[in-house]
Amino acid sequence: MIKYFGNIWDSITTILTGLGITWSHMWNIRRDNVTLQYPEERWPRPDRNIGFEQKDYN
Repeated sequence: MIKYFGNIWDSITTILTGLGITWSHMWNIRRDNVTLQYPEERWPRPDRNIGFEQKDYN
């Protein structure tokens, strides 16, 4: 019987811990956090980009 109530207590504390983490992330979200419509809108590349440019080398 003690193990049964211990499992219930562990379940409740685990759920509340997860909800607490989710709640803190919801309140700490940045206001400038936006979603882009990817194919039409893209993030600007930084000046010191280390990616490759789209060029034909052949």
